[in-house]
Amino acid sequence: MSKIIGLDLGTKTIGFAISDALNIAAYPVKTLTFKRLDYNEAADIVNNLFSEYETNFVVIGNPLHLSGKASFMSNNVLTFINLLKEKAPQVKIELIDERFSTISATNSLHEVNMHGKKAKEIVDAISAAIILQTYLDKLKTKEKGDENLNE
Repeated sequence: MSKIIGLDLGTKTIGFAISDALNIAAYPVKTLTFKRLDYNEAADIVNNLFSEYETNFVVIGNPLHLSGKASFMSNNVLTFINLLKEKAPQVKIELIDERFSTISATNSLHEVNMHGKKAKEIVDAISAAIILQTYLDKLKTKEKGDENLNE
């Protein structure tokens, strides 16, 4: 099994997380920066991660509105995905609902008394880990369901 990358895309940052080799746990790695709204640059940055981390699978958060409708950022995510597909057509891309990932990440940081600049530097990476962990948990649930069908 190969590792999976998790991303939380913003207007000038990308939270980056990676799974373990067994795809059980997600770990925040870092927050990457790019020129505001330059998703071509962002796609170049992410494309380099595929070889660095020896994977061709990425899970990207889709920040929908509470109603489930696309947000401004959802449209940016789709633009980014199209650019990434052009640069890395071999990469499998999964889009996952991430409506509360940044809120959860911020709350987690506040629980450990991390605030201000230091929290801001890592909140996107933690959000990416939450997005990726949500996906990994869904995979485990699906696998258990498939096992039950075979019994």
